[in-house]
Amino acid sequence: MDKKNKDKITRVIILKNARTNTSLVITLLITFLLIAGFTAHFLFSYLSADNSADTGASFISNIAESTVKSRPCLKISDIKVAEAHKGRILPETESEVNVGDSLIFTITVQNNGNMNAREFEIVNFLPEKLKVIQADIKENGKYYTSDKKIIWHVGELKAGGKIRVSFKAEVGREFVHLEKFISVFRVIYNGEALAEKTFEKRVNALAVLNRSEIEVKDINGGDIWALDKLRYTILIKNTGEEDGKDIEVYCPIPAGMGYIDGSATEQGFSSNQNKSLLKWNINTLSKGEVKKLTFEVFIVDYVTYGGKIKTGFYILDGEKRIELDNPVIDVNPDVFEKIVCMGDSLTYMTGYPEILEGLLEKEFPHAEFNVITSGINGEMANQAIRRFDRDIRIHNPDIIILGYGANDAGEEIEYYRYFMDVLIKQATSTGAKVFVFGVGYIDLTVSKWIGKANYTDFNKMLEKEICPKNGAVYIDLFSEMSKNPRKYLKPDGMHWNEEGTDLAVNIIIRTLVDYMDGDGRIISSSL
Repeated sequence: MDKKNKDKITRVIILKNARTNTSLVITLLITFLLIAGFTAHFLFSYLSADNSADTGASFISNIAESTVKSRPCLKISDIKVAEAHKGRILPETESEVNVGDSLIFTITVQNNGNMNAREFEIVNFLPEKLKVIQADIKENGKYYTSDKKIIWHVGELKAGGKIRVSFKAEVGREFVHLEKFISVFRVIYNGEALAEKTFEKRVNALAVLNRSEIEVKDINGGDIWALDKLRYTILIKNTGEEDGKDIEVYCPIPAGMGYIDGSATEQGFSSNQNKSLLKWNINTLSKGEVKKLTFEVFIVDYVTYGGKIKTGFYILDGEKRIELDNPVIDVNPDVFEKIVCMGDSLTYMTGYPEILEGLLEKEFPHAEFNVITSGINGEMANQAIRRFDRDIRIHNPDIIILGYGANDAGEEIEYYRYFMDVLIKQATSTGAKVFVFGVGYIDLTVSKWIGKANYTDFNKMLEKEICPKNGAVYIDLFSEMSKNPRKYLKPDGMHWNEEGTDLAVNIIIRTLVDYMDGDGRIISSSL
């Protein structure tokens, strides 16, 4: 290519680049002018609205501050006041407190800002007659006697966090009746009060009855059960500065209780027709006086399944209703245990299960035992296995008592070992506590029982091997019956007579009691 053409191409490239750069510059210039115009229009409109150059300067300053400055936002979110002797929170609708009351103040301060608050104070200014109890100022608050104020210094409260402080104060007896007091709470940050709340109440300085008490005692002693008797004692106390007049005490009897006629303090007493509401009128209760009212109730029988009963006793002092601190009565549920006695003729014919039921309920007055007899004359262990699910498991028993061996004796011991092992496994699989008694005694001098001489080996196998292996409890009847078999056996030499049955039942019940708690509940984990 000659020099002339090269120069021509170079001029074309330079020209194109120049046009591109010019377009970019023009675009940037137009964008800048648009932004500048918009900003100028906005500032002009803002300044025109106020006609002040100072306003413009303030506007620019505010924009700058909002972009670089944030601060905590501390607020008193809650003030709760409770009566110290009851712990009851005073509702806002309750306009009075009583002279002499101790009040617990709890103040909650919250940081709703976007930064942590450091080194601020929570301050409470107390009225003159509200006496702070310095030992009960919590969270390291400090009381300043001369200024009558409490200050809590807070090192840091994170954004979104909250802190609670509390103290106790007594309503002084210097208050006159219906005098109002105001307690002021403030949050001080960098010398500035960011939040303030007040608590105000009037003071009742006449008769004060809210320290009255209820005491309840179980006359029967121990835990409370259905049919137990309770004695209520109500102590009406006037801790105010004046005598109380025309005071009424109301004791509605709740469901689950019944009033015992003639048990109430007579003076000023009355009741409605069905004795479900008891009432006393007290004409005068002197300053500092305590009036004692008593009465008795019983727990009705249908509360055998247990439950909680709360009374709603209260006092009317003129138009003012004072709720007493009513204790909750916790009634224990009666114990319900189902026992199945499975066995041969010694179970079926002797009637020991029925005797066992009566003795257990006498031993445990708050328990009800349902004892089911499932005995078959002449039955052996292998036959019991076949009917177990149909006759025993269906009852879902808590306790199973097995009694086999008298008919099995004389057979091969290995057969008995196998079948009793299976039967006991069936019994324990129900979740019931399983007890097994062996043969009490067989008189081998009776000709028809000569072949049963191995029955004592059966007993030893049950006691030493099969019962421990399966977690069952062995009941030893042989040791006692063998001491005087003629006393305990019928003439046939095997079946128990009346004395033998009583002996067997007493041995059985003594064994069962070892595996029950004090109320008659079976302790399934004990072995």
